[in-house]
Amino acid sequence: ASGNYTTQKLTSTSQSLLVAAKFHHDLQWLKDEDKAIFCMELDGKSAVSIDELSASKGEKEVLVPIGATFQVTRIVETAYADGITNKIYTQEEVPPEVEAMAAMNQPNVRKCRVVYLREISGPGEETRKRQNRGREKRMDYRKQLLDRKNRAAM
Repeated sequence: ASGNYTTQKLTSTSQSLLVAAKFHHDLQWLKDEDKAIFCMELDGKSAVSIDELSASKGEKEVLVPIGATFQVTRIVETAYADGITNKIYTQEEVPPEVEAMAAMNQPNVRKCRVVYLREISGPGEETRKRQNRGREKRMDYRKQLLDRKNRAAM
């Protein structure tokens, strides 16, 4: 698995595997091979948690802005997303009870494709870099003023 994925629109997602499994279940009009659960490794370059503002409490909602870029690190074609324990199992490691729940089409446990993504850049990262450069310039200017004041006092 390789390549990058860049968001083309504002995306709402959840940090809860239970929510992801339920959304996967609710998209029954799509064939399973056309669906995937994306596991995003977020490190603040773009995504922002809005859980405290979310209409659905406990959803652990996250907004990912346009232009956030993720690297595809791994694709698991057959996996089991267990929203109850918040774990993803590969075909080889799935417990029998989780496999049975998926076979019964339970909404909180899904047999699915899982795509693992790592956030590599985003609009938030550039904003933070600009803010840090501005902060550093202001600190340098203050230091210069303080040095001048100290030299003048001697």
